[in-house]
Amino acid sequence: FLVCKSWRRELESRGFCNRTVQLCSALAETGDADRLWHQAQRRLHRSMLPPDQDFCMEACAFLKKHSGGGKWSLREWLQATSQEPDASILSRGGLSTSLVLGLPLVGWVGKPQESYTGVYTLKGHSAYFVSSAAFSPDGKRVV
Repeated sequence: FLVCKSWRRELESRGFCNRTVQLCSALAETGDADRLWHQAQRRLHRSMLPPDQDFCMEACAFLKKHSGGGKWSLREWLQATSQEPDASILSRGGLSTSLVLGLPLVGWVGKPQESYTGVYTLKGHSAYFVSSAAFSPDGKRVV
């Protein structure tokens, strides 16, 4: 979002995260998480400031996780960022930015508070393709 400096400061004081909304806007426009991942990787290597490095590292992990996810709306991408662990820059940025923009998001009670880089293999459905799964109410099991 291109705005004047004083308006940007006002939005940021309310919780608006320009970097998160730029990432989500680019995903909403292109739907190409793979291309954006490569751009974020290049930016990560050029960035010298720790806040930018932290954001880029989270953005790279987020983009890798959502590779091939298709074309979603800005609100849907903000929803996806808000589902990251609460301590993450993306989660805080997505949630607070959606509030500033007046875009309601669905909350996830008991969502995991740790990021993971691995892939989990679910066992017990070798004969059929599993098309969906859900977390148990306590957030500890996939059902």
